[in-house]
Amino acid sequence: MSEIDFVVPWVDSSDEEWRKQKAFWEGKSEHFKSGVSDARFREWGFLKYWFRCVEKNAPWVRKVHLVTNGQLPEWINLDCDKLQWDTHETFMDKESIPAFSSRPIELQLHKIKGLAEQFVYFNDDMYLMNSIQPDFFFKDGKRADIFCERNYLKFTGTEFSITLHNDINAINKNIDNKRKIIRDNIGFSKWFSAALPLSYRLSNFANYFLSKHFVGFSPEHTASAYTKSLMEDTWSHCNDVLSSTITHKFRSASDVNQYIFRYWGAVRGDYFINTMMRGGYYTLHETKKVTEAIINGSEYPIMCINDTSGTEYTEEKAEAVRKAFEQKFPEKSSFEK
Repeated sequence: MSEIDFVVPWVDSSDEEWRKQKAFWEGKSEHFKSGVSDARFREWGFLKYWFRCVEKNAPWVRKVHLVTNGQLPEWINLDCDKLQWDTHETFMDKESIPAFSSRPIELQLHKIKGLAEQFVYFNDDMYLMNSIQPDFFFKDGKRADIFCERNYLKFTGTEFSITLHNDINAINKNIDNKRKIIRDNIGFSKWFSAALPLSYRLSNFANYFLSKHFVGFSPEHTASAYTKSLMEDTWSHCNDVLSSTITHKFRSASDVNQYIFRYWGAVRGDYFINTMMRGGYYTLHETKKVTEAIINGSEYPIMCINDTSGTEYTEEKAEAVRKAFEQKFPEKSSFEK
């Protein structure tokens, strides 16, 4: 079995020095308003439960890479054999630092020293709720993924969808005809697979004939299985837009994000379908639904508890979620002191 690592980024937005740096750079750059929202950085004290979920449900993981700007949770156990702490300075270009956007960090993960060829990237709000095996993410050298072609920008027009549109535009610049890609690289049996939800199959079928280029993909807000070689190959084909994005201190209208690697992986056809990679998605203000899903189990093994902009969250809601995690995962992990 090939070795698999997990990667998770984290920031402590209550740190006064960090807040001063953020305020300084915020006044010196153009960016999306949502890109500087507190929701992008808030820390609710859930990270220790992320580690408990991993230790209980994926004990086979080789290493967990905790990526930070130099900050550390006070409870983290740096002596844990399975933990590797990677600061931004150890793998990111100098022009990317300091970073107040996840994108320059995500786009350079393949440069982390000692990272396994096969790894899974988690946001720190994505929790592994059920026991899984390595072939949930990788099988026979291929990554787990799922694709539905549709024009996401047309449906939402949000900052996130604009970024996805940039991703797909960068991919399309490297291909002449998506139908040939689907036929020769991906294969009809996978693109129109009966394993896909019916709505995905219908959308893939319709868009196959509507455009010679990919119009976009429905985002799957969940953990992403990647390989270092896939990232390096994507960089070799999309260098301009990737090089530009990693210089941005905050999210901007010309950015791409980590999904560009997934999309290039689709073009290469180097994935297998895992419909359970769709993930369960909740927002923190849905406190009752979140706590019930933690305690009683989620439909999908990976559960996202998103902290969205424009919603007033309270310590009371966060404490309810912490109590639910404590009830479900009461034992300390080896990642804790």
